[in-house]
Amino acid sequence: MFQFESLIDSTDFATVRRSMHASDSPITEVLFVHEERLLATVAGLITDEHPTDAQRTQFARWIRDGHLAVGVQRVSLSGQSRRDGCIDVDSIVDEARCRVLLLSPYCLVHLRPPLSPTVSDGSNHLSRY
Repeated sequence: MFQFESLIDSTDFATVRRSMHASDSPITEVLFVHEERLLATVAGLITDEHPTDAQRTQFARWIRDGHLAVGVQRVSLSGQSRRDGCIDVDSIVDEARCRVLLLSPYCLVHLRPPLSPTVSDGSNHLSRY
């Protein structure tokens, strides 16, 4: 199995945002990972060309249990920064420190402490990520 740990980098969320919005970027999706230790595990699952039913179930369980959340644009959440396994990427301040793993078309993101303020409105809705 590939060692995804070697691909994990530290950065700020402004870099992630620039990657998402660049016209030539292969990154089109952001997945927020609650625990840093899961970055490589999630990477292994999403790069598997033939995931098993057990792997699909695990992925769904991670989203259901809040270990993973999908990054979406503010428009999709009607003014909420977080809802139903989704996080508004526009609500995260540029200075938020994170660990990232880029796997086109995905960017896996673990937001690092300190998280306050993480959200641009000053709230701390993303304290889990």
